[in-house]
This record gives sequence, structure tokens and C-alpha cells, in this order.
Amino acid sequence: IWKDKHKVLESFITVEFSKLYRFLKDQEEALKKRLLEDKEVALKPLQENLDLMAEERAKREQRRTQLRNALREEDKLKFLKQIFLSSKEDRKLKVMSKKLSLGVFQKYLPYLIWRKMKKMVTHVPEDIDLDKDTAHPYLDVTSYHGVKSVSCGTVQKKCSNNAKQFMTYPFVLGSTGFTSGRHYWEVEVKKKTGWAIGVINESVNRRGDLTLTPQKGIWQLLFSSGTLLSVNKEKLTLFPSRVGVFLDYEDGLISFYSADDVTRLCHYYTTFTEKLYPLFCPGGRDNGNNSEPLRLYPPYV
Repeated sequence: IWKDKHKVLESFITVEFSKLYRFLKDQEEALKKRLLEDKEVALKPLQENLDLMAEERAKREQRRTQLRNALREEDKLKFLKQIFLSSKEDRKLKVMSKKLSLGVFQKYLPYLIWRKMKKMVTHVPEDIDLDKDTAHPYLDVTSYHGVKSVSCGTVQKKCSNNAKQFMTYPFVLGSTGFTSGRHYWEVEVKKKTGWAIGVINESVNRRGDLTLTPQKGIWQLLFSSGTLLSVNKEKLTLFPSRVGVFLDYEDGLISFYSADDVTRLCHYYTTFTEKLYPLFCPGGRDNGNNSEPLRLYPPYV
């Protein structure tokens, strides 16, 4: 099974990169063709000038001969007339541009090609909404211009009888749960001294004490006291400013990435048996040192 999956993934990577290579090659050839056309347009006045100069040189040689003949005849009037006619026949050369330029492509080529490449992107991180009904009473959940945020506040809100609400841990869940498919979302965690991100079983008790382990239906990446811990509580050495969460329900896989450079932080295999929700914990305020919220930005390319 693992060998088959490896072959499928390897084939997928090959196909996707082939598409990217083909796209870049097509863009390169199109730009070179455009440059060649601009070159021909820019060199056309030069060639016309060269042809004109050759023509003028022949005519000047002819006029010199005529002037020498007129001078030998000692006919001053005829000589002056030949000079006058020569001056009227002078033709101006065409002005040629000083240099051939790629214009905006000369400096911003990677950006402009990237703009075109965006059309190839068919999957982006999911736009996760936060369910305020699940938020612990101390959490402040906000949304501004599409950016969802959650932080630990200073005032406890009125508790409700809603069974969805967490009362022991400062958790809030995503609005949409997953029972199938592959899902990926990103969370900004920079400037924070404590946080937890992951997924949680729908049936987890939200009103009482919790055991934060996979065996109890919680798979989380935890940052606390300067230490980043994996799902298995192993210490990690990377400290990302943005975390990517990947869930493959059918394969029973939960993976965490540094979204800054797509470096995998850790992963965990299991068998999911019920609906999973994205889990967010901004941590306590830590005397104001951890007041920054967790942020979920709208997907963009």
C-alpha cells in the first residue's frame, strides 16, 4: 500500500511540475519572440539609414564629378548653380532610438510572470470562520476585512447554557467540521508566547476537564514557555510565524507546517471516526506578553 501511494504521489508531483516547466518555457519563448520583434522594429531605421547613406555617397560622388567638370569649364555661374542644386538634394537621416529596452520586464519580470502563473492555482488555503458559540468566555473573537482573530481578553463574558461552549480551556472552534476529504488552512502566530492549533473530535466534553491527547480526540501543535511541542509532545526546533494545518481524513493524517517556507513541523497518523473541527487556542495573556491574537487571513494568491 505504501509503495502504491508513493508511486501515485511521485507521479502527481512529476505531472504538476511538468505543467509549471511548460508554462515557464512558453512564457520564455513568448517573451523572446516579443524581444526579437522589438529588435527588428528598432533596427529598421538603422538599416534604412545605412541604405540612405550608401545612396547619398553615390550621389555625392556624382556631384563631385559634375562640380569638377563645371570648374574646368571656368563657367562660374554654372559652378554656383551646381553647388546650389547639391545643397537642395541633401537628405536628413532618420533618428534611431538609443537602446533596445524590455521596459517593465527588465526589472519586474519575476513578478509579471508570477501574476500570470496565478491562473494555474486551483487550490488555496480554506477560509475558516470561527464559531463564537464555542468560544471560552474570556476569548475575544473578531472579524475585520476578512481577517478572523481570536485573543484572550481581560473581561469574562456572560456564560451561556450552550453545550458547544468551552468552559475550562480557552478554545474556539472553526464553524465547519470535516468528515471526509483533504483540508488545509493557515494561522498567523507571530509575536505570541503561547498558543495551540489543531483539530478536535466533535464529541469532546467542552464543559469539564480535558486530556489534551490524541487518545482523547485532540490533535494539537502546542507552543508554551518558549518550547514548540508536536502532537506526541516531542520538542521541535523550528518556530514559525505562520502555521499551516493539513488534514487528510481518509488517510487519518494530521500534519503541521511552517507556512513561511512549507517546512513540515510534524505529522501524526491515526484513524478518524467522527467529525473533526479546526481547533484554536490563543493562550492566556501572560501579563500582556501574549495579547496578540491568532489570525486567519482570507485565502489569496
